[in-house]
Amino acid sequence: LRTNRYFYHRASIVNRKLKTGHRITARELWSIAKRQRLICPLTGRKLTIESISIDHIIPISNGGTNHPSNIRFVDYHANLALAHFGDAALIELAKDIVKTCK
Repeated sequence: LRTNRYFYHRASIVNRKLKTGHRITARELWSIAKRQRLICPLTGRKLTIESISIDHIIPISNGGTNHPSNIRFVDYHANLALAHFGDAALIELAKDIVKTCK
């Protein structure tokens, strides 16, 4: 029950920011989460209600949409880093950090 409320709430938040285009449903968000098996595609971490965050693969500000093919769930902390970097830049930065720490 808590999960159902979460996806309904997240859909309403995502849609509130949308002026035009696809309005995502809670069912579509749940479908995305199931397809990912609640695993973050960037970190490999298991996503929980406390750690899950919605990410637009192509940001709305760059012409992305709320279409399910443009939405994925990522770890909250990874999503914070993505706010400043794209996928490729974030991965390169992480590689550099790992090299330095060895």
